[in-house]
Amino acid sequence: MLQGCLRACAAATATTASYDRIRDANHLRTWGGELQVDLVVVRGDQHVVAVEVKPTAPVGDPDVAHLRRLGDRIGPQLLDAAMVTAGADA
Repeated sequence: MLQGCLRACAAATATTASYDRIRDANHLRTWGGELQVDLVVVRGDQHVVAVEVKPTAPVGDPDVAHLRRLGDRIGPQLLDAAMVTAGADA
């Protein structure tokens, strides 16, 4: 449940910050599951901001692997990527 709340907050923040420039915002999962990102916001100019949500801390390399894989796949089209977490006390 906490992860769902964090995803909703991240989505609301990402989409309201520059709503006039957003073309699409969705969860991304490829057919085989090799790429899965909780929130991908696509601007009208086709640039992307990606957000992963993790309800607990700490965050390590395996937790950001999908963000890195997305960056490898789309290159400079990815403007930024972030990990949102509730922290150690959640």
